[in-house]
Amino acid sequence: MKKLLAALKRAPRRAAGLAVVLAAVAVPAGLLAWGPDRPAFTLENPADYVTFNSITNNAKHGNEFNFTQIRNATDGGQFGEHVDLIPGKEYEVYVFYHNNAKSSLNESGEGIAQNAQMRVQMPGRVAKGADARVDGVVSADNAKPQQVWDEAKMSNKTDGDITLRYVQDSANLTNADAAGNNRVFDVDGHALLQGGIKLGWNEMDGKLPGCNEYSGYVKYRFKAVQPNFEVTKEVSAHNQNDYKKSMQVNAGDTVDYKIQYSNTGSINQENVVIRDELPAGVSYIPGSTQYSNSNTGNQWRATESDAIVGEGYNIGHYAPGAKAWIKFSAKVDDLDALECGPNKLTNTAHAQTDNGDKSDTADIIVKKECEEPPKKIKVCDLDSKKIIEIDESDFDENKHSKNIADCKDKPTPEPEKIKVCELESKNIIVINKEDFDESKHSTNLNDCKEAPAPEQIKVCEVATKNIIVINENEFDASKHSMNLDDCKEVPVVPETPNCEVPGMEHLPAGHPDCATPTTPVELPQTGSTAGTLTILAFGVVTLIAGYAVTTRRLL
Repeated sequence: MKKLLAALKRAPRRAAGLAVVLAAVAVPAGLLAWGPDRPAFTLENPADYVTFNSITNNAKHGNEFNFTQIRNATDGGQFGEHVDLIPGKEYEVYVFYHNNAKSSLNESGEGIAQNAQMRVQMPGRVAKGADARVDGVVSADNAKPQQVWDEAKMSNKTDGDITLRYVQDSANLTNADAAGNNRVFDVDGHALLQGGIKLGWNEMDGKLPGCNEYSGYVKYRFKAVQPNFEVTKEVSAHNQNDYKKSMQVNAGDTVDYKIQYSNTGSINQENVVIRDELPAGVSYIPGSTQYSNSNTGNQWRATESDAIVGEGYNIGHYAPGAKAWIKFSAKVDDLDALECGPNKLTNTAHAQTDNGDKSDTADIIVKKECEEPPKKIKVCDLDSKKIIEIDESDFDENKHSKNIADCKDKPTPEPEKIKVCELESKNIIVINKEDFDESKHSTNLNDCKEAPAPEQIKVCEVATKNIIVINENEFDASKHSMNLDDCKEVPVVPETPNCEVPGMEHLPAGHPDCATPTTPVELPQTGSTAGTLTILAFGVVTLIAGYAVTTRRLL
């Protein structure tokens, strides 16, 4: 959409006018890098209220929605939507403003913007590989919407950050007088980039009438700078001028250190300070510092101080691409101050600038030969079973063991335990396996389980006729009966009373003569005959009763 509007700007005015057939068409800001959404107008049909930069066919500017633009001023580029930032180049920003209210509203004051202002938002630095924006913002207290904005884009395609610095006194405002002649007003660029500036026509008092003749634009410039520098450190044998990053020397030798500074950025760097940090074991030789740059004809010149190994030495100001060198001498200390074996002594040089600090190092290697002490080892003394330390050369395998574990007390193994059944007590116990006695113990733990109690039964004890409980295995058929009824009481047959019949004594009650009493007939006495029969009858009854009882018991 923004490209379409830009095309309308480049098209002939008549075509642009034909493209906009309605006065109040809202254009979605989401499609463009401007905002907020607001109605669009034309020169032929402007707004009935105060609003900014919403004309689509402005004869001076083109489409007002695209009111913030940028160009590469150093290379004479044209204003557009986007620039690539190049260190050392200057860029110009253009921000257009126009109160779109009808001029007929000015006399009543209804069409005059109150407290009209402009500000520009721009970052101070653009990271490498990143994009950034310049946003122009125009506002007024009585505008609808109260403020509008548009952006232009910048890209940093270099391998370092780029700083954006406002070009002093480059900001100005241009509008036209009553005769249509351009006039230029100075603008406080720092205020423009911070809080904003007031707009106006004859005076920048915040009062801006409506209509195109009161429109104008603000321009300012900034420079893309990339402050950068390098510092390198090397070492050489004294007076040999054979500098390298590392070299081997002997104790007591003298070496020369050289530091090079290069301004690789796009701006001047002032008051560059070089400072050196010597390692322990190396001592600075006073009065040995010299420097070289374009001011000395690139010849070595002695410095007036030894500050190089203190707070640092100021080597002056350097334009982009300029270089400087500084060198001094130092002595390697005696071997007593060094450790046995190779000693790497690292020297560090620092370059301090207003745009940061950097450092670099160079090494010297000093080897100290020492008689190595005998090597000690820990062994187990086999006689004392103690761990001792001896010279490795004194090791005797008959007296010592390198296996330290040989000096550890070997614990007595615990006897193996087993569970058994103690046959006598029928208890399960734990004993040492070696104490097992098969006459006393059983490894079958089931042997200690209690035998199930025998089943008990109720029986009739024949002798006593009592019902008792006995173990089933104690049953004796001669003593017991499984039929509990055998213990029930045998009913006693009551004695049949004799019936009293006169003349017939001791007859059973059921005797016919007892049922129907008759007049006793006195019989003749026969002596012992009657008594004998009586005894015989009683015996028969007794025999029958005994047979019945015996039969019941047998059953």
